Amino acid sequence: MMSSRLLSAVFAPAVLAMALLAIPATPALAREKPLAAKKGLPKAGGLGVTTIVTNLGPRSDGWDAVKRLAEHRDAKVLRFEESELEDVRKALARIGPEYVVLAVTPTTVDMNFHLDVLELSRTLDRDPMPDFHFGYLTARNGDDLAALVGRSSATRTRSRRPWPGWRPPLRRATSCRASMCSSTTDTATHGRSRRV
Repeated sequence: MMSSRLLSAVFAPAVLAMALLAIPATPALAREKPLAAKKGLPKAGGLGVTTIVTNLGPRSDGWDAVKRLAEHRDAKVLRFEESELEDVRKALARIGPEYVVLAVTPTTVDMNFHLDVLELSRTLDRDPMPDFHFGYLTARNGDDLAALVGRSSATRTRSRRPWPGWRPPLRRATSCRASMCSSTTDTATHGRSRRV
Protein backbone atom coordinates (compact mmCIF):
# COMPACT_ATOMS: atom_id res chain seq x y z
CA MET A 1 0.00 0.00 0.00
CA MET A 2 1.29 3.46 -0.91
CA SER A 3 1.91 5.97 1.80
CA SER A 4 -0.15 9.16 1.88
CA ARG A 5 2.99 11.25 1.31
CA LEU A 6 3.77 9.37 -1.90
CA LEU A 7 0.16 9.61 -3.06
CA SER A 8 0.11 13.37 -2.52
CA ALA A 9 3.41 13.75 -4.39
CA VAL A 10 2.06 11.76 -7.35
CA PHE A 11 -1.44 13.18 -7.59
CA ALA A 12 -0.98 16.79 -6.39
CA PRO A 13 0.41 18.12 -9.70
CA ALA A 14 -2.41 16.47 -11.67
CA VAL A 15 -5.06 17.86 -9.33
CA LEU A 16 -3.50 21.33 -9.51
CA ALA A 17 -3.43 21.22 -13.31
CA MET A 18 -7.10 20.20 -13.46
CA ALA A 19 -8.01 22.97 -11.02
CA LEU A 20 -6.16 25.57 -13.10
CA LEU A 21 -7.90 24.42 -16.26
CA ALA A 22 -11.27 24.74 -14.54
CA ILE A 23 -10.71 28.42 -13.63
CA PRO A 24 -12.58 30.58 -16.16
CA ALA A 25 -10.74 33.43 -17.82
CA THR A 26 -11.40 36.78 -16.17
CA PRO A 27 -13.25 39.33 -18.31
CA ALA A 28 -10.22 41.64 -18.32
CA LEU A 29 -8.00 38.92 -19.81
CA ALA A 30 -10.66 37.92 -22.31
CA ARG A 31 -10.92 41.52 -23.65
CA GLU A 32 -7.18 42.00 -23.98
CA LYS A 33 -5.89 41.81 -27.54
CA PRO A 34 -3.10 39.35 -28.31
CA LEU A 35 0.34 40.87 -28.73
CA ALA A 36 1.26 41.72 -32.29
CA ALA A 37 4.70 40.51 -33.33
CA LYS A 38 5.21 43.51 -35.61
CA LYS A 39 4.99 46.04 -32.80
CA GLY A 40 7.71 44.59 -30.57
CA LEU A 41 10.99 46.30 -29.86
CA PRO A 42 13.69 46.58 -30.98
CA LYS A 43 12.15 47.55 -34.31
CA ALA A 44 13.44 45.96 -37.49
CA GLY A 45 14.92 49.32 -38.49
CA GLY A 46 16.50 49.63 -35.05
CA LEU A 47 18.49 46.38 -35.14
CA GLY A 48 22.15 47.25 -34.75
CA VAL A 49 21.26 50.86 -33.90
CA THR A 50 22.86 52.47 -30.86
CA THR A 51 21.30 55.36 -28.95
CA ILE A 52 23.12 57.34 -26.28
CA VAL A 53 21.01 58.48 -23.33
CA THR A 54 22.76 61.04 -21.16
CA ASN A 55 22.22 63.57 -18.41
CA LEU A 56 25.40 65.44 -19.36
CA GLY A 57 24.80 68.91 -20.70
CA PRO A 58 26.51 70.57 -23.68
CA ARG A 59 28.66 72.59 -21.27
CA SER A 60 29.74 69.68 -19.07
CA ASP A 61 33.20 68.12 -19.13
CA GLY A 62 32.15 64.85 -20.75
CA TRP A 63 29.98 66.28 -23.54
CA ASP A 64 32.80 66.19 -26.13
CA ALA A 65 33.40 62.50 -25.36
CA VAL A 66 29.68 61.76 -25.75
CA LYS A 67 29.60 63.55 -29.12
CA ARG A 68 32.72 61.65 -30.25
CA LEU A 69 31.14 58.33 -29.31
CA ALA A 70 27.93 59.34 -31.11
CA GLU A 71 29.92 60.07 -34.27
CA HIS A 72 31.87 56.82 -34.02
CA ARG A 73 28.76 54.66 -33.49
CA ASP A 74 26.50 56.79 -35.71
CA ALA A 75 24.23 57.12 -32.68
CA LYS A 76 21.52 59.56 -31.73
CA VAL A 77 21.96 61.39 -28.41
CA LEU A 78 18.94 61.78 -26.11
CA ARG A 79 19.16 63.98 -23.03
CA PHE A 80 17.27 63.74 -19.77
CA GLU A 81 17.37 65.89 -16.65
CA GLU A 82 18.70 64.56 -13.35
CA SER A 83 17.45 60.96 -13.09
CA GLU A 84 14.11 61.37 -14.89
CA LEU A 85 14.24 58.72 -17.59
CA GLU A 86 10.61 59.36 -18.52
CA ASP A 87 11.88 62.30 -20.61
CA VAL A 88 13.37 59.86 -23.18
CA ARG A 89 10.70 57.14 -23.16
CA LYS A 90 8.79 58.35 -26.24
CA ALA A 91 11.95 58.95 -28.26
CA LEU A 92 13.29 55.47 -27.42
CA ALA A 93 9.97 53.88 -28.38
CA ARG A 94 9.99 55.81 -31.67
CA ILE A 95 13.60 54.88 -32.55
CA GLY A 96 13.41 51.31 -31.25
CA PRO A 97 17.20 50.85 -30.84
CA GLU A 98 18.86 47.53 -30.08
CA TYR A 99 21.58 49.09 -27.91
CA VAL A 100 21.38 51.96 -25.43
CA VAL A 101 24.45 53.57 -23.87
CA LEU A 102 23.74 55.40 -20.62
CA ALA A 103 26.44 58.10 -20.42
CA VAL A 104 25.83 59.52 -16.97
CA THR A 105 27.69 61.01 -14.06
CA PRO A 106 28.82 58.51 -11.41
CA THR A 107 26.51 60.04 -8.81
CA THR A 108 23.50 59.27 -11.01
CA VAL A 109 24.01 55.51 -10.93
CA ASP A 110 22.43 54.04 -7.82
CA MET A 111 19.99 51.23 -7.11
CA ASN A 112 16.89 53.31 -7.87
CA PHE A 113 18.28 54.58 -11.17
CA HIS A 114 19.24 51.08 -12.21
CA LEU A 115 15.75 49.82 -11.39
CA ASP A 116 14.30 52.71 -13.44
CA VAL A 117 16.49 51.69 -16.39
CA LEU A 118 15.39 48.05 -16.05
CA GLU A 119 11.75 49.12 -15.95
CA LEU A 120 12.25 51.37 -18.98
CA SER A 121 13.92 48.56 -20.90
CA ARG A 122 10.91 46.30 -20.34
CA THR A 123 8.00 48.72 -20.70
CA LEU A 124 8.52 50.45 -24.04
CA ASP A 125 6.14 47.95 -25.63
CA ARG A 126 3.52 45.57 -24.27
CA ASP A 127 5.57 42.38 -24.03
CA PRO A 128 7.55 41.67 -20.84
CA MET A 129 10.84 41.00 -22.65
CA PRO A 130 13.66 43.60 -22.61
CA ASP A 131 13.33 46.07 -25.47
CA PHE A 132 17.02 46.97 -25.70
CA HIS A 133 20.44 46.00 -24.36
CA PHE A 134 22.00 48.69 -22.19
CA GLY A 135 25.28 49.55 -20.59
CA TYR A 136 26.69 52.36 -18.48
CA LEU A 137 29.42 54.72 -19.62
CA THR A 138 30.62 56.76 -16.69
CA ALA A 139 33.87 58.23 -15.43
CA ARG A 140 34.95 60.55 -12.63
CA ASN A 141 35.68 63.50 -14.96
CA GLY A 142 35.59 64.56 -18.60
CA ASP A 143 39.21 63.58 -19.30
CA ASP A 144 38.66 60.04 -18.04
CA LEU A 145 35.44 59.76 -20.05
CA ALA A 146 37.27 60.96 -23.17
CA ALA A 147 40.01 58.37 -22.56
CA LEU A 148 37.41 55.62 -22.09
CA VAL A 149 35.62 56.60 -25.29
CA GLY A 150 38.96 56.76 -27.11
CA ARG A 151 39.88 53.24 -26.01
CA SER A 152 36.50 51.82 -26.95
CA SER A 153 36.55 53.62 -30.31
CA ALA A 154 40.01 52.24 -31.08
CA THR A 155 38.85 48.64 -30.73
CA ARG A 156 37.44 46.92 -33.75
CA THR A 157 33.72 46.72 -34.10
CA ARG A 158 32.11 43.32 -33.82
CA SER A 159 32.92 41.15 -36.80
CA ARG A 160 32.34 37.58 -37.81
CA ARG A 161 35.96 36.70 -37.10
CA PRO A 162 36.71 36.33 -33.38
CA TRP A 163 40.47 36.77 -33.93
CA PRO A 164 42.76 37.56 -36.88
CA GLY A 165 43.34 34.57 -39.14
CA TRP A 166 40.25 32.72 -37.90
CA ARG A 167 38.52 30.56 -40.50
CA PRO A 168 35.11 28.92 -40.20
CA PRO A 169 35.05 25.16 -39.62
CA LEU A 170 35.31 22.98 -42.69
CA ARG A 171 32.01 21.83 -44.10
CA ARG A 172 31.45 19.31 -46.83
CA ALA A 173 29.38 20.26 -49.83
CA THR A 174 25.89 18.81 -49.76
CA SER A 175 25.99 17.81 -53.45
CA CYS A 176 28.45 14.99 -52.86
CA ARG A 177 28.10 12.00 -50.57
CA ALA A 178 31.26 11.09 -48.66
CA SER A 179 30.80 7.41 -49.45
CA MET A 180 30.67 8.03 -53.21
CA CYS A 181 33.68 10.26 -53.77
CA SER A 182 37.17 10.50 -52.42
CA SER A 183 37.38 14.29 -52.28
CA THR A 184 34.83 16.87 -51.35
CA THR A 185 34.61 20.55 -51.97
CA ASP A 186 35.38 22.63 -48.94
CA THR A 187 32.82 25.44 -48.90
CA ALA A 188 34.76 27.40 -46.29
CA THR A 189 37.86 27.66 -48.50
CA HIS A 190 36.03 28.97 -51.56
CA GLY A 191 35.81 25.80 -53.65
CA ARG A 192 39.27 24.33 -53.14
CA SER A 193 39.30 20.57 -52.86
CA ARG A 194 40.87 18.55 -50.10
CA ARG A 195 41.31 14.82 -49.56
CA VAL A 196 38.98 13.11 -47.11
